[in-house]
Amino acid sequence: MSGFAGVLSFRQHEVDIERLNSLAQHMNRIGPDKAGVFSAGPIGLCHALLRTTPESETETQPYTLDRRIWVVGDVRIDDRKNLITKLISRNQMAAMSTPDIELVLLSWYAWGQDLVDHIIGDFAFAIWDAETGTLICARDHMGVIPLYYAKANHELTFSNTLSCLHLGHRLPKKFDERAIVDYLVFGFNTDVSGTVFQQISQLPPAHMMIVDNGSLSVRKFWQLPCEEILRYRRPTEYLEHFTELFETAVGDRLRSNTVSVTMSGGMDSTSIAAVANHLMARSDGGGNLRAFTTSAKNISALDFEHHFSSLVAQYLDIPQNILIAHPQDILKPAQYNGWPPPAPEMTQSAACQRDLYQSLSDHGRVSLTGHGGDPIFLPNPDYLMDVLTKGEWLTFLREFFGTYSLTRHRPTIGIRGKLSQRYKNKKAHLSDTLIPTWLKPELSKRYDLEERVYSLYIPSESSLKHATRHQAYFDLSSQIWPSTFADCHSGFTGLPLEIRHPFMDIRLIKWALKLPPIPWCQNKYLLRRAMTGRLPDTIVNRSKAGLLFDPFLEAIQVLGDNSWQPTRDMLTPLNNYIELDEYYKMAASPRRLLSTESHILTAPISVSKWMMTL
Repeated sequence: MSGFAGVLSFRQHEVDIERLNSLAQHMNRIGPDKAGVFSAGPIGLCHALLRTTPESETETQPYTLDRRIWVVGDVRIDDRKNLITKLISRNQMAAMSTPDIELVLLSWYAWGQDLVDHIIGDFAFAIWDAETGTLICARDHMGVIPLYYAKANHELTFSNTLSCLHLGHRLPKKFDERAIVDYLVFGFNTDVSGTVFQQISQLPPAHMMIVDNGSLSVRKFWQLPCEEILRYRRPTEYLEHFTELFETAVGDRLRSNTVSVTMSGGMDSTSIAAVANHLMARSDGGGNLRAFTTSAKNISALDFEHHFSSLVAQYLDIPQNILIAHPQDILKPAQYNGWPPPAPEMTQSAACQRDLYQSLSDHGRVSLTGHGGDPIFLPNPDYLMDVLTKGEWLTFLREFFGTYSLTRHRPTIGIRGKLSQRYKNKKAHLSDTLIPTWLKPELSKRYDLEERVYSLYIPSESSLKHATRHQAYFDLSSQIWPSTFADCHSGFTGLPLEIRHPFMDIRLIKWALKLPPIPWCQNKYLLRRAMTGRLPDTIVNRSKAGLLFDPFLEAIQVLGDNSWQPTRDMLTPLNNYIELDEYYKMAASPRRLLSTESHILTAPISVSKWMMTL
């Protein structure tokens, strides 16, 4: 993932070329292959290139064809062949060897601001039109690539690397109180247009920013579709279509001979590994695919996944690196090594996560994850009950017996779920579970946390419009995804590593949202059918299971002491946020916490450590 940045002067002052060189040098750590700068009048652009595709071997940024329109960005285009065909039909000189950033520029010539209706993939880019003095910025549909910006000192600075904004503007590092509260309670910033800093914003996913004559406007160009349910005549058509889309999603994200995959023992990441292995084996140059798995001594939750992932690696005949961590490693906070991330690192085993990223980077520049496999196959547990409630008896009988005929398992009707929805106070239950008692009460009231907890975890009216797959629609729309992707981005890790997520391909998502909830989404039935023969039967037939024990809580029990606890001085930055006595009261009895509540202990440590590094 290349780094890029830009400065636009609202006073029409020329942007200092040395300032741009400084920004490019700062990003050299994540884009070591080639630096480029451009300055003309009120605009300045810079770029640090990380080559990850064959086409990028000839790539130069900032890029122009006529010195009137300039483009710079962090771009990986999907469905290149189709886009190139459409560009040629619009009299644009595109070829399969054309770098992705040049395809963006050609798309601008072909469609202007409507180019975002024609390109898909992972991207954040900026286009400068010197003739009209207009700046256009855009961020991809699912928010895989971040794009930050700040207006200060009569300038607009923008970048996919947040630290460039502090470096470029010399902005005071004033924290946004609401964002800090969000990290303490939820583990991520729920405001997709904000950051943890008061003066820095980010462009939300699927949005475009237009800056013209000093005026800045933001518009949304895409949202998850809500379409009719897909009905094929033959069950095998679902399998065939999914396999085609899934292989295309993985294939578009390979484009490199050396690739890694972070692999647990579940269906999602192992399916990615199986398809990537298949595609690389039949490609002309073959490839070097390696699986990476995190395990831990005496931590059953991680050892369990290690066992299953090893079965897959042996079955696929691919090498596997197993990163063995000790309990004290799991409890150790991350070390930033001169590159503090743009937000608190909320992973419970942050040091282990950092070690994993470093190992991935040592192997190569491209890594695949299984992120997104859960939401796209998420069924509505009460789907059949909803059908009954509407009096659609024929549909109920067709779905019930059709599912049983295909799977030999009776589908869940959802009566118990309906009853629990009616009689259980979900809002109170979520609040008690997620809002820590150590949070200062005035903050909970000021930011209406009880209501916000409910809205984050219970489907909204807008998602309920997607009657057949409302839970999947709701989860895919969650603010947690842009935060998850940002945590993987090189601007966060500080490594020359591009992490890609095949399940987040919007072609696959759009199609999957039209799937009948049963049987195809029940227990990931469609994915399991597609992977039969490609993965060991042990994995295909393994039921979906979360971690039985929380690794952090289990590590505390294994060590049997309180050496993990932070000192009061370590939590000083949070004096205005938490009641320290209440926190240490909870920290003294970690065994009382549920496996889903370890964030109550880890969140203050992560946030405070991050604040102290800045």
